[in-house]
Amino acid sequence: MIEKTIYLSGVDLNYAEAGSGEPMLFFHNGGGFWQSWQFQLNYFSQHYRVFGIDWPGFGGSSQPEGLVTVSYLTGILEQFIIKLELQHPILIGNCIGASVALQYNLRHPNGVRALLLFNPCPGDLIFPFPPMRWLVKRVHKNIHLQQKWKSFFIFLFNKTWYSRQFPKILFGDKYDPNSEIFQRYLVKLKEQKQTNARVNLLYAVSSFNMDLITQSYDIPEHLLVWGEENKVSLWKTHGTIHKHLLKSRHIEIIDKAGHLCMYESPEEVNRTIEAYLKKML
Repeated sequence: MIEKTIYLSGVDLNYAEAGSGEPMLFFHNGGGFWQSWQFQLNYFSQHYRVFGIDWPGFGGSSQPEGLVTVSYLTGILEQFIIKLELQHPILIGNCIGASVALQYNLRHPNGVRALLLFNPCPGDLIFPFPPMRWLVKRVHKNIHLQQKWKSFFIFLFNKTWYSRQFPKILFGDKYDPNSEIFQRYLVKLKEQKQTNARVNLLYAVSSFNMDLITQSYDIPEHLLVWGEENKVSLWKTHGTIHKHLLKSRHIEIIDKAGHLCMYESPEEVNRTIEAYLKKML
């Protein structure tokens, strides 16, 4: 993989590229980086021109000025595809990456070759308590509240029980704390830029609500993939809601894997992607 930078809407967007052929784009989860897809990027670069993108504020990309909403990220993706002159790309995303891939396909119904959605972001349903959802929506709409609450959320991310669970919460029940990606998350957790981006994403998480994204659109054909032991968004709650809202006909559950099932179970995920593409293309 060769890392490159492209300037889009005031952001230096970091991405990795390899291979040749039809374009295949991979998008990471909130708080992540392109390396979560490294096994798929290496594997599919044998037959495709593959890209792993760091969303603004995350990984090697610079920090955006405003909130990280689904519309903002979709706009960044639109510019990226136009700038690199990519025709009918295959889009594969995890969590917020899945939501952005879906939003792009909804905006460009004839512009996507295939759509694969891993653990789409549950939006503000990620907060189990309704008062917290109400609070975050209020903060999302008020820049003064954002400034007042920023310190609280930074404290939440770095000094509380939540911080001690992260990044463990991203993996299934059996995880390797010495793995490359686990260690990368530990490093990124200490970066101010990454923390700010996570806070900005938190303020705007309600924009990723699936009912808002799919409103007034015909849902495109897609594959819905979920990690069986996903602790960030559970299959029995968030997964079944997404299945209903998306009217998903093709569904795969990755056994004994969590939110980063593509890293934990790379061979099974590669087979799942290959099988779907073979069926649909």
